[in-house]
Amino acid sequence: MAAVMSPADAVWLLGETRRNPMTISTVLWLDGPVDVDVLRERVEERVVARHPAFRQRIVAPRVPGGLPRWLDTDVDLDEHLSVIDLPPPGEHALLEARCSLERSTPLDPDRPRWHSTIYQGYGRNGTAIHTRLHHSLGDGTSLMRLVLSLCDDQGPVAEPDGGRRSPARRSMARAQDLLGTLPDHLDGAGIEPSAVLGAGRELAAAARWTTRLVLPDRVERNVFHGTPHGTKRMAWDPEGWPLDAVESAGASANVTVNDVLLTILTTGLHRYLVARDALVDELRIMMPISLRDPSEPLPPRFGNRIGLLPVLLPVGCVDPGEQLRRLHAQTTRLKGSPAPVISHALLAASALATPRGTRWLHRANQFRSTGVVTNVPGPSGPWYLTGSRVLGTVGWGGLTGGLNLTGSFITLDERVYVGFVTDTAVVAEPDQLLGAVRGAWNDVLELLGPRSADAR
Repeated sequence: MAAVMSPADAVWLLGETRRNPMTISTVLWLDGPVDVDVLRERVEERVVARHPAFRQRIVAPRVPGGLPRWLDTDVDLDEHLSVIDLPPPGEHALLEARCSLERSTPLDPDRPRWHSTIYQGYGRNGTAIHTRLHHSLGDGTSLMRLVLSLCDDQGPVAEPDGGRRSPARRSMARAQDLLGTLPDHLDGAGIEPSAVLGAGRELAAAARWTTRLVLPDRVERNVFHGTPHGTKRMAWDPEGWPLDAVESAGASANVTVNDVLLTILTTGLHRYLVARDALVDELRIMMPISLRDPSEPLPPRFGNRIGLLPVLLPVGCVDPGEQLRRLHAQTTRLKGSPAPVISHALLAASALATPRGTRWLHRANQFRSTGVVTNVPGPSGPWYLTGSRVLGTVGWGGLTGGLNLTGSFITLDERVYVGFVTDTAVVAEPDQLLGAVRGAWNDVLELLGPRSADAR
């Protein structure tokens, strides 16, 4: 049975290139071994059986300019689950190298586009699991929820903020209200003037944000710009940092955890650029923001429900306090705007162009952005997988057009984990970028927060 792919999912397929396949991935590591047979059963029951895209391959449109289709196919789990024994002592650098090789390898287009590798012997007695899927199957937040649903005593995993609506979801609700409530203002004399004025203001704001998102200013060329050749390298910190120190700093400055994390990233990037005599005033990144209802489990075909927000990182500023002030002003303005919903609609609309046109739109994005940075707040723990405790996780989105940098902050079990993926043609050593952010972490928190952040 075939199903037409939605435009919001097709955009990630039509926009990919050989050098930047649209793969998203996550790494999960544990303190002990994993029962592979039990894990296989859970993947079959909780992923393949529940979610059609994991048992379907992608086929070309029936007509030129049409949308790709999902086509049912037989699934052999041996083709999607691999087990590799790391040689003792299972060093972290070796795991990064193995995962980097996988990240550089496109998923097989003749099969459902997902794969997990179970690395046994990580850190001597532990295990790491690297899961990849094509972005057309879903977004990064969904991937983390999907992986965690395999843990012991778990069903579908909800996002951590329960039933509260994020600013992005509130902007979606406002857009729906704009269309849905105008008839209520009709009376015998016609349309109520206040409704016309309110609708006009909403539409004017939407028009302004559409222009900003479609035609943003070009960014100053920097060391993260260049032509990718397809070889990716991953680097992440397996120890993580305590979330409470970040929350404490945010509460002290009356800002969000996301604002503090962006300030740490900005300070790290400032130091990285200064060390290379390559400092610029600003770097623009794209931040994905989820538009899902966090209280609901993933639907069978969960797909992509994200908007992309442009954030300017003031890397030319040396003062973390001033960086935080600028970043907080930006994120407050973005979150209170219709930008998340508009960007989601623009992404979907771009899939209605030809594949060549969609790829051109993605390449044009390179001139207006430096990379993609994700902040995914995960649930509290502890979490266990076939009896072994989950120690941490990190994940990354895909890279569009000619972009070369994707980073992430992932929170799980009250700790924050940081990682980067780069194309080695442009940034050969992402561990140096990670080191700069690691060095900035305590310095920024000690400056912003009321307590020391030395504890790891």
